[in-house]
Amino acid sequence: MLVLNIGKKFIVIDNSGVRFAKLISVLRNKKDLDVGTVILVAIGKVKKKRRMIKKSSVTRSVIVRSNNNRFMLGGHIIRCDNKAIILLKENGDLLGTRILGLVSSSLRFFGFTKILSISNYIY
Repeated sequence: MLVLNIGKKFIVIDNSGVRFAKLISVLRNKKDLDVGTVILVAIGKVKKKRRMIKKSSVTRSVIVRSNNNRFMLGGHIIRCDNKAIILLKENGDLLGTRILGLVSSSLRFFGFTKILSISNYIY
């Protein structure tokens, strides 16, 4: 469970051209910032060659990786090094077409099966 801090930085792991984004508010699951939470972010750093979205614009995104401990059924504890998101369009579709990093398998319970189907690495 991540602490809800406005301005927290997230790494964007799709190919939309955005590198970092900052948290503005939480749209779903307002108790905590766990995997599967839909948040509202402001775009930070943008790559110059792949510019699908402008800097400092506001978009929706879903958290796919967090740096808190996740306890699995077999007794395993999984912890990632950073927090990562994937950008969404207004209707809920993905903004990018590829996912470039590790994605949590618990996104299946929140209805984001499209993310799991196009990602290469699932934990």
